[in-house]
Amino acid sequence: MTTPFLLQEHVTTTATTLIVEQKYWSWFKNTGRGFTISKQQEEGAEQTSTLLFTAETRIAGKYCTISDYNGTLLFHLQRNKLRKSEGWVLTDPAEKVLLKLRYSWARPHISDVTFGPDKAEPELTIVAKDFWWANLDIVRVTDKVVVGTVRCTNMSPGFLSQFKVTPPIWEVKVTEGTDLALMAVVTMGISDAFSQFHGLLL
Repeated sequence: MTTPFLLQEHVTTTATTLIVEQKYWSWFKNTGRGFTISKQQEEGAEQTSTLLFTAETRIAGKYCTISDYNGTLLFHLQRNKLRKSEGWVLTDPAEKVLLKLRYSWARPHISDVTFGPDKAEPELTIVAKDFWWANLDIVRVTDKVVVGTVRCTNMSPGFLSQFKVTPPIWEVKVTEGTDLALMAVVTMGISDAFSQFHGLLL
């Protein structure tokens, strides 16, 4: 069983770690949430990172452009705050719908991922491993295989986490045969919902 992909050239042949860093914290404090997405590598005793994608937002974070490291536009990601099944919609530059991230208003979070423009069944689901939605698994629905694990690396412990005021940084462990672009987009949605949840508690 294979995981759907957005960009064939970014389907990894080995287990890989991404670092997804949000530039701004909350829509209470800034008009957008930009991101950088890098691939982490081990070179001997040293750890290095290679920039893969950047994302810039406008219209209070509702509209996002995602580019590769050269600045070539790859996708548009649009936030629909009033549509649960289409909380975020990803399109290519020609406006073809590629995927949708389902949003839950109860303790804001991303619940699943569907592909294509139609009302398809979810192919990926997001499973939280803690109350704050700071540790999650991205699971393939058909066979329950975990294709990615997402963890906020600068999260305050316990009750103090609700007072977090710095932008989240995410470590994404991606399994072999999974598209890094797909994992980056899903993590951006996770981060945006995470920011909304914590922003409301500040």
